[in-house]
Amino acid sequence: MNPARQMNPALTGQRGSFDGGAWSDMGAPYSWPVAIEGLTTCLWFDDQAVEAAQFYVDTFPGSRILSTSPITVEFELFGQVFLALNGGPVYTHSPATSFQVFCETQEEIDALWAALTSDGGQELQCGWCTDRFGVSWQVIPRVLPQMLSSPDSEVSGRAMERMMPMRKIVIANLFGYGCAVNIILWIADRNSTRLNSSHANISYAV
Repeated sequence: MNPARQMNPALTGQRGSFDGGAWSDMGAPYSWPVAIEGLTTCLWFDDQAVEAAQFYVDTFPGSRILSTSPITVEFELFGQVFLALNGGPVYTHSPATSFQVFCETQEEIDALWAALTSDGGQELQCGWCTDRFGVSWQVIPRVLPQMLSSPDSEVSGRAMERMMPMRKIVIANLFGYGCAVNIILWIADRNSTRLNSSHANISYAV
C-alpha cells in the first residue's frame, strides 16, 4: 500500500481526489499531503516589474500594490494576487497565455482597449491585444460567450462570423442591423444575469 495512504486512510484512491488537505493520485508511485490555499500568477519581466505593476493597477479599478522587494512587486487586480518579477531578458511573454477580461458595456471595452494598447501595445484579432510589456489580453463583452455557445446554430455561427474580422469587439456589430432591439431581445431570451457595471473580472486562457 502507498505509504501516504497508510498515513491517511481518508484518501479515496481516486485520481486527483482531495480530502482534508491531502491529495491522492491513483497509479502514481507516490502521494503526499499538501495544504494549498490558492495560486499567485507570476509575470516575468526583464527589468520593468515596477512599471508594469503600476500600469496594471492604474488601468484596472479597485487594484493596488501590495508589497515590493528589490526584484519583485506583488499587486492585486480584482481580488487576485499577481507577482511581477524582474528576471532579466531570458524569457518573454507570448499569446500562449492570456488574461480574459469580461466587460459589461461597449464603453468599458473601449476604455480598456485604449489603455492596454497605448504606448506600444498591439491590436490583434477577435478581441485579443498585447500591452506595452508584451502581456496578452482578451477584452470580451460578457454577452459574446453566450452567443458563441448558443444551442441555436444560426446564432452561434453568425456571432463567430461577425467576430472573426474584428480586432476590438464591437457589441452592436455582433448583432447586426437593428442591434439595439436585438440586444434587448437576446438578453431577455437568455435570461442573462443582470450586468453589474461596477467591475469586470479576469480569467485565464492557457
